Amino acid sequence: MRENGEWGGNVELVAAARVYERNVTVFSPTGAFSIESGQEATSGHDLLLSYHENGHYNSVHDDKVPERSNGSERDKAEEANTKRKGKVRTAEVGSESRNTSSTDEKRSNTGRKQDNVIRRNDACPCGSSLRYKKCCLAKEKHKARLARMKAENCSDEKGDTEQREDEASYLKVLK
Repeated sequence: MRENGEWGGNVELVAAARVYERNVTVFSPTGAFSIESGQEATSGHDLLLSYHENGHYNSVHDDKVPERSNGSERDKAEEANTKRKGKVRTAEVGSESRNTSSTDEKRSNTGRKQDNVIRRNDACPCGSSLRYKKCCLAKEKHKARLARMKAENCSDEKGDTEQREDEASYLKVLK
């Protein structure tokens, strides 16, 4: 294990190298340390990290190695983010083939329901640049609370007269 201020083999890095089957190279001011994954064929390029004196790691990119992108997963994540943020998005024509109309209709209906839902931490649709929970949601809750209190007060007034008559029959009411 490591002493204070020096790198001596981080257990988490060794475990990550074995789980992800990738070699990890750690660069520090004193030298470079390589952690082997234990596999002959790794699942990708080596992970490069820099270790600093105050005990934290930063990732390092190798400019010679081009980035691999998982297009379908990344596109879906970006599409979901733009839906939530309300940005305009474009789609490629013919990018997906549709199998049956019934399953597509179900998907589109569920998508519409989800698009209409405003979450608490989303931007407020009124354009006030506040979060929904701090702007319109608070106003809606206040209106609902006032309506509920008015309804309770109306029912209490009717119940109060009946209760007063009952009390008068049991107790001597001083006026």
